Amino acid sequence: MAKKKKCNLCFFLPTWKNPKAGKAVYLYTAGLLYQFLALGLPYWNVGMLMEKGKPDAQLTVLGWTDTEATYPADDPEGKKICCGEDSWQFYQDEGVMGFIVFCVFWAIIINIICLLVAAKGAVGPAKSDKKIMPKVATLGFFGWLFGIVSMALFAPGDVGDVVNETTGFFSQLFGLTLMLGGIIVQFDSGENTSVDHQFRAMTAVNPA
Repeated sequence: MAKKKKCNLCFFLPTWKNPKAGKAVYLYTAGLLYQFLALGLPYWNVGMLMEKGKPDAQLTVLGWTDTEATYPADDPEGKKICCGEDSWQFYQDEGVMGFIVFCVFWAIIINIICLLVAAKGAVGPAKSDKKIMPKVATLGFFGWLFGIVSMALFAPGDVGDVVNETTGFFSQLFGLTLMLGGIIVQFDSGENTSVDHQFRAMTAVNPA
C-alpha cells in the first residue's frame, strides 16, 4: 500500500538551519508588526463629562487623531483642552512627548537589528554566533526597556475627565511581549551551533 503523505500545515514556513534562531525570527517579526500597528492606532480615548454628546478624542503616540476633537465645541475662544503649549499635538510637556517618541522608535529600531541578526543566524549559523547572539539579545533587552519606559510615561496628562486605554496601548504591549520572547530565545540560540561545529570537526578527523 502506498503511504499517505502527511499534511503539513506549516509547509510555507522555511526550514531553518538553526531552529532556535528561527523561532526568534518569528517572535521578533510578530512583535515588530504589533509595534508598527501601535504607531497608527489610538492609545487613549479621552472624554469630557461636560460634553457627553461629543465623541471621545483619540490620542496616539504621535498626537491627536483629530485636531478638532481637542477643542471644546462651546468655547468661543477655542481654548485647547490638551496640555501642550502653543501646539495642539502636544498632549504633555513637549520635551516629555519627544522622549516618548524617541523611546518608541528606538525600541523598533533595536527590534529590527535583533531580527536581522537572528535571521542571519537561522539561515547560516556560524561558530561566532555563540558570542554574538547573547550580545545582540542584551541589546534587544535595552530596546525592550525603551518600549516599557515609553508606555510608562505615555499618558494623556491632565486632559479629559474619562480616559481609557484602547487598541494602540494593547498592541504595543503585545508587541513588546513578543519582542521579549524573541530576546529570551535568541540569547541561547548560538549554543547549538557550537555543538554542530565540534561534531563536524570530530567527524572530519575521525570519519564514522
